[in-house]
Amino acid sequence: MRYLIFGTGAIGGYFGGRLLQHGHQVNFIARGKQLAAINKNGLKLNSLKGDIHLPKGSGSHSIKSELLYDGMFIAVKSTQLAQAAADIIKKCSPHTVVVPLLNGVDIEQKLIAYGLKPQQIINAFANIICKVSDYGVIEHSGGEPHITLGVRAGFHNDSELTHINFVIEQIAHDFKVAQVNVSIKTDITDALWAKYLFVAPWAAISSLVEQPLGAIRANKSCLTLLHYLIDEYQLIATAQGANVSERVIENIKKGLELLPPASKTSMQHDVEQQRANEFDTLIESAYTLSKKYALNTPILNTCYGCLLVKLGSN
Repeated sequence: MRYLIFGTGAIGGYFGGRLLQHGHQVNFIARGKQLAAINKNGLKLNSLKGDIHLPKGSGSHSIKSELLYDGMFIAVKSTQLAQAAADIIKKCSPHTVVVPLLNGVDIEQKLIAYGLKPQQIINAFANIICKVSDYGVIEHSGGEPHITLGVRAGFHNDSELTHINFVIEQIAHDFKVAQVNVSIKTDITDALWAKYLFVAPWAAISSLVEQPLGAIRANKSCLTLLHYLIDEYQLIATAQGANVSERVIENIKKGLELLPPASKTSMQHDVEQQRANEFDTLIESAYTLSKKYALNTPILNTCYGCLLVKLGSN
């Protein structure tokens, strides 16, 4: 299969790089200095799973019209999703599937609103702690690299599912060959929410205090706030019809205890560098749902208001 990685930051660079390393056809969409570095020096992965230096010249500023892609992974920030979808729609062939790797629980609905069709979309998310440490360099510092693929129940009709499930199996096979762990969900809804509950509350707290996870864990009051915020996000998930059990919540909290002390969320990195970030998807979306269902979420409300001030939003 031929793959396009639309957005060659940490997530797109790592997983696309592993596919390219193991012989798959992969092209990367990047911008500015990141694109220049990839084409001049190649893409470098410094990883707990082994360092690699990939050949130069695999990046471009726009999608090459002469190439037909089987799978297009979207790995941009949520603020860039609309433009990414507009670019991708123009270059999708009838058999192309689009696989978003953004954090969030409403990404496929946004893609539909931007013009994609249900039969073109496979839902997915990535688990890994990584960052762009320099232009063209991805640093994987924690977490076992893992991709979860699937669909939401009722999102596709039966004929669409036949094709989608076949493609999911092909993508999963390619990732396994690339030594990336893969899970397939017949209904990915609960897994999406579990991932959201892992990253979104942590992103809210870490972006406010701008400290790594180890410092948050070391401060009892800050850690307690994080745990309460996870519980509030669970209320939102339940109101939305997801099944996030107490056991899942316990595993999320334990998982945060096991990550390296220097771990940071991608939103925190962006806030510290004053770049576009995932506030809309990780905090604002949850806040809006809390208001919709009239839930008691005082920690979320406080984080939302403080981050509005911190980020200079209106």
